Amino acid sequence: MTGRSRPATEYAKNCSSGALTRTRAATIPTTTRAQALALWGPHAGIEAEGGPATEAQGDLVTGVESRISQIQLTPPECDSLGLDLSDLKFELFLNKGRDDNYNLVFCGKTTELTLQDLIPYTEYNLKCCAVLGEELKGALTKPVGFRTLQCEPEAPLPPKMVQKTKTSLALKWNAACDNGSKVTTYLLEWDQGTGEDSFKEVYSGQQRQYKLVRLNASTKYMFRLAAVNAFGTSGYSEVVGFHTSGLPPSQPDPPELAERYVYALGICWKKASGGEDFLLQMEDESTGHGFMPVYNGQNQSFIVPDLKRNTAYKFRVNPPSDTGGTDITKFIVELDDGQGYDIVYEGSEREHTFDHLRPGHTYRVRVACCSTGGRSDFSDCCVATTLPVVPGHCNAPKLHGKPKATSLHLKWSCPDYDGGAQVTSFGVQMISSDNSTKEVFKGHDRACIVAGLLPGRSYLFQVQAFNRAGAGPWSEALEVVSGAGVPEAPRMPLVTCRSSHSALVSWDEPFNNGALVSEYRLEWQQRSDAVDFTQLYLGPNMSFDVKGLTPATMYTFRVQAINSAGAGQFSPAAQYHTPASSPGPISSIKVVPEATQARLSWRQPNTNGSDITSYNIDVSDRSTPLSVDPLTEYVLEGLQPETSYKLRVQAVNSIGVGPYSNSVKVTTRALPPAPPRLDCVILAPTSIKLKWGEGRHSDLLTYTLEMEKEDGRGPNTSFQLDDLTTHQEYQARVAAVRLSSDQSGDIVGAFSPGVVFSLAPTESSGQHSSSLTGLAGSSSSSSAEERRPWTDQQWAAVILLGFLLVAVVSAYVCHILVTYMGGESSNQFSSSSQSSGGSVPPSSSGHSRGNHHGSRGFS
Repeated sequence: MTGRSRPATEYAKNCSSGALTRTRAATIPTTTRAQALALWGPHAGIEAEGGPATEAQGDLVTGVESRISQIQLTPPECDSLGLDLSDLKFELFLNKGRDDNYNLVFCGKTTELTLQDLIPYTEYNLKCCAVLGEELKGALTKPVGFRTLQCEPEAPLPPKMVQKTKTSLALKWNAACDNGSKVTTYLLEWDQGTGEDSFKEVYSGQQRQYKLVRLNASTKYMFRLAAVNAFGTSGYSEVVGFHTSGLPPSQPDPPELAERYVYALGICWKKASGGEDFLLQMEDESTGHGFMPVYNGQNQSFIVPDLKRNTAYKFRVNPPSDTGGTDITKFIVELDDGQGYDIVYEGSEREHTFDHLRPGHTYRVRVACCSTGGRSDFSDCCVATTLPVVPGHCNAPKLHGKPKATSLHLKWSCPDYDGGAQVTSFGVQMISSDNSTKEVFKGHDRACIVAGLLPGRSYLFQVQAFNRAGAGPWSEALEVVSGAGVPEAPRMPLVTCRSSHSALVSWDEPFNNGALVSEYRLEWQQRSDAVDFTQLYLGPNMSFDVKGLTPATMYTFRVQAINSAGAGQFSPAAQYHTPASSPGPISSIKVVPEATQARLSWRQPNTNGSDITSYNIDVSDRSTPLSVDPLTEYVLEGLQPETSYKLRVQAVNSIGVGPYSNSVKVTTRALPPAPPRLDCVILAPTSIKLKWGEGRHSDLLTYTLEMEKEDGRGPNTSFQLDDLTTHQEYQARVAAVRLSSDQSGDIVGAFSPGVVFSLAPTESSGQHSSSLTGLAGSSSSSSAEERRPWTDQQWAAVILLGFLLVAVVSAYVCHILVTYMGGESSNQFSSSSQSSGGSVPPSSSGHSRGNHHGSRGFS
């Protein structure tokens, strides 16, 4: 090492601690370590989580809890200087919040320490510096901030009694410190008046007041209070006891005079029952104050001294017995107020009144007399103390901090004049906006927290001082506006009916508690059995048109006001019952068509609060709808076969008609075919052959043949029955069936009249043939004459034959007439007769053939 000087900053660069605290000149020699130590300025910095600090090593805040925090300190890195860090100490400074005043909380060598008694949910800042010996002290690090955790609330103050009766107690308490998490519940417990230590919960809720009822008169009840937030339950407050009011005692007997004294009287009285306190009052007519209490206790006697409350005293001086041989010419009176005697009176009078004295002050008085022989010595002093008066005016209270929505902090000072006695207590009164006054504090402290305020209101606060003489005058008023709070609950909303499906909900603006209402939240309950409300509207308007309501349904509405401080309480719920309405639409119609009628059925629609009285059925081919009874099924008659119709139905109640249902298109079915004619063609001993219809077959027709014992069905127009029994009557009938092409069901026509027949026994073939023929003829003729009417074709054939017969007869007559008329015409008649005769044989032949066929048909 050489003797050259080096800048002090070079030593600072060799130490990673940063700034230096210089105690010597700017440059020093570097030959000794002591000189280097003089300029060393290491300090403890803040080490962030994840690595060492760039400028300095420092403390690491770990294990932060609600009331404690672990601090770890690291010495600075100065290995290049070769310093002995065995005597290295740390100084740790702490402040709360944003206050710039740091307090020393630790000084020592340890690198790990625990900070205790921290306030939960509070921001703290730490600074640290390193100290080596008595000369080196590093600069403070940059502040490191941390916040303690939230926890359960602090134990609240015990509840206070605000009102009592014989059977009730009204309690009230101040808000507890929530330690960062809002208090959700207060737990009030009591001993039920048993006087034991077993407490039971009597109230649990967010309100800070509670009234207990149905209590016993003249009974002491013990209470304790706890607060609950999201992190747990606080400790209980101190146990306090309050008495319910008792019955007033009976009127005692008048007091009696026991003894007489010069300046006192002995008074005694009788005790009516045990356990009472007696109040003795006395009236001094000279004062004009009436009866004033002089004793309060359980004794049955009291000596009342003759005390008067005055601020001035009169002293009477008696002349001395030794006048010195001459008459006394004057008296000298001196008064000592603590600063020495002063002459206050000289004269021949032997009494003097002192005025302008200070209340509650001690004075000394002495007197001397004078004559022609000179002045005598002063008498012994007389000590007198004036009575105090009430204190003077206090200064107006001052607001400490920013007022909150429901509380504020006031401070005040003592009055300039105490009235001659020490100020024992202070009283604070609050004047609300309605000019009502309330005492909010009375005690020895000169600060208080006024709670239970309404947000956004203006209040006046006055303070007065008390001493043993009484209460002083009120100070000047301090006007304070409480902080903004959430709005009050609006009044019950008004629901105005607009229709069965809509309503107008309106409400009035509530008191905003110091901040303008920004929006309203309207909620509703759509069912009477629902528990939760659903948000219906959120906005600045004070009315909302609710649509889509269901008729004859109960709805519940409530509204909430919101401002910058938060959301207020909900208004009382308003219930609204929508009026009845016309029925709802019919959802679906089921139609079963037939040929001339259709069966309609449907489900009953929503009645909307009024019973359905009828239904209207609208048919497309009718001008007016058909009104039917309130049934869900109806048979519509009078329809045309194979015709398409559009049907729709609407419900009707006492309110009106509902909407029509969707139209249903339906097509009626075809009529069933007419019953065919049934003939017995062949009748055998054990079988018959029946024939019906006209011999034409239709693809959509089939026939059903019924007999009393057997039946048959098919498309043919004849059917043969076998295995019949003789001497037994049979009856047959036939019906036509129209087959359905759309799988809607076959249509069965009416049955023909029944044909009764029986089979004869078989004796011989000739007899059988004749009997069969006769039976067949008789059966066919009888059935043709009695049971079977002629058809249109048969009638047409008969008429045609009649015309043909008339024509032949007319031609023949004309021929005879022409024959008798002349000669020439005879040849012509012969030729014409030949031509006419050629046409006759075919007719005759045809007629014979027809008869032949007819006879063959009967055989």
